[in-house]
Amino acid sequence: MPLSVCADIDTKVLRLATVEESNLKTHAYLTLEVLYASRRFHTNGDHVEMMLRSMLENQEVLSGYKGSTQMTASEHDEMRVIAYIQSTTQVMLNFATAQGVRSSEVLRYISTCFSVFCEYFQNTTVRIRNAAFSALRMILQQGLKREYFTE
Repeated sequence: MPLSVCADIDTKVLRLATVEESNLKTHAYLTLEVLYASRRFHTNGDHVEMMLRSMLENQEVLSGYKGSTQMTASEHDEMRVIAYIQSTTQVMLNFATAQGVRSSEVLRYISTCFSVFCEYFQNTTVRIRNAAFSALRMILQQGLKREYFTE
């Protein structure tokens, strides 16, 4: 499938993540995760940046979770947040490997991802914390390149 078609599809799928239905959002995020894990948009850095910016600006929050002693999150909400973390990670890794993207931009988005994902370490479930930790580990291992620090 041509990258232009993939770019058109991912924009439409991301729009599905803006609806209020939790299951639909979860499936939209999982679809984006698979798309970005299976394809590399090497020549479409601007498009991937737009997707990443949009995802980071619309962070998913776990509604109704107050810690272990009060209300617990529904499994659907938990899966939605985990799917968001996983899909955002794949888009971030895709952006980090795109051609023509300045290292300062990659580092800026990596720090933004860290800021967003670290928020999931407080007042969330163990599964969400594990997903956030795995996402941060993947970004560090696969998103950072030695040349980013030698310019």
